[in-house]
Amino acid sequence: MSRLLLLLPLLLWMGRPLGLQADGWILRAQAPLLFLGLFAALVGSMGLWSRVLARRVIDANLHRSLRRYNRMMFAARLLIPAWFAFGLYGLGWGQLVTRFLGPLGDGPLELPALLVGTLPALLAWMGLWWSQYPAERALREQSMLMSLEADLPVHSVPNFRHYFTTQLRLQVLFSLAPVLLILLARDVIALILQLLHVHQRTQPAVEMSISLLAAAAVLLFSPLLLRRVLDTHPLADSPLRRRLEAMAARHGVRFSDILLWRTNHHMGNAAVMGMLPTCRYVLLSDLLLETMTDEQIEAVFAHELGHLVQRHLLWMGLGIVALTFVLMGPGEWLNQQIDRWHMPAWLPVELLMLIGGIGLFVVGFGLISRRFERQADWFAALQLQAAGEPTPGGGAERFAAALHRVALVNNIPIAANEWLHGSIGSRLNGVRILAGNPDSATRFGRSALRLRMILLLMLLISAAWTAMMIR
Repeated sequence: MSRLLLLLPLLLWMGRPLGLQADGWILRAQAPLLFLGLFAALVGSMGLWSRVLARRVIDANLHRSLRRYNRMMFAARLLIPAWFAFGLYGLGWGQLVTRFLGPLGDGPLELPALLVGTLPALLAWMGLWWSQYPAERALREQSMLMSLEADLPVHSVPNFRHYFTTQLRLQVLFSLAPVLLILLARDVIALILQLLHVHQRTQPAVEMSISLLAAAAVLLFSPLLLRRVLDTHPLADSPLRRRLEAMAARHGVRFSDILLWRTNHHMGNAAVMGMLPTCRYVLLSDLLLETMTDEQIEAVFAHELGHLVQRHLLWMGLGIVALTFVLMGPGEWLNQQIDRWHMPAWLPVELLMLIGGIGLFVVGFGLISRRFERQADWFAALQLQAAGEPTPGGGAERFAAALHRVALVNNIPIAANEWLHGSIGSRLNGVRILAGNPDSATRFGRSALRLRMILLLMLLISAAWTAMMIR
């Protein structure tokens, strides 16, 4: 969820009103001070609370105090895109940046204005890392004893420089690098067309084609960059690696490498990225390899393998394109209908439409992702069932044990929900239900097929609608 909140300022900037002025109830000269001042006050107040909490907390109330603080920290992260939207629509921040950049703000290039315009929100987001660090350090120090009791490795608490670098890699660079590359590619194409004087005949269809072409190129080859953003290295040759490669070979899955993902022992996780086999990597984090048994690591690897076997990356890409076309076609049609209703001037229709579009995208993307996660869980359970003793439900229980271990090493509550994956508890129950009821497994397989058909149908209808709108 945090990565989505980090991307919201970029989406808000790209959908900002171009002609809105900041005249009215607030003076133009005061608007930047108010806009930037609230971000500074937010970071400062959360930082002060964190430092008081770290100094005065005792064992008995540590987790209760930290839960309260973490809830407020989440609210602070929500406030960043909310206040940024108010700055764009109510304080004229976009017009100020455009005037400051001069020709760069009015030309065919979008990246310079986006970098400058979203910089306050990005700096506020990184400032909250400074705010949270003392509380995070207190939590880690207290969790050392629990790690010893659970027979888990214990590592010293990283200093702020290492903590900041890890967060920068995991959140900002990993989330923003592909988006910025897409905009850079789009700007390069637009600049070439301008130099060739093609820009004079450019229509919305050409603009959309440029953006889609840039996005496709970046998404196909971005793993080559992201593997370096995340500080990864090839996993050393070992019996475990050879078993993982053999598992992939049995299913005809090819990838460029299995990578050790160095997180300073901050995260026990795995991931797969890349649609093309030559640019595809499976990542296993350092904490995952250190704290889990070989069988549990194989279970996690089988889950990631399930994403590849089921071609989830491709279908997720098609789902993103379909949801984008829904916003561009039916969404734009709805916007035109609302314009005919002559809404009151004080009502921020554009902002409400943008928020509604982002909300639709978030809900749709989350539903698709969680369904694919369940399918990958079930695939992993079946692989463990085939590789182990033929005990009914044995594969599901072995995968559930591995998933439970992931929650333990990452200090994740079993019931805690997550936007893209759902809760660990719901996933544990899901594989056990499918293993104990063949009819449920059959229905689950059919529902996964229906989801693909719905995505394909939505893509075709929304693309045709969009083509008619921009003709």
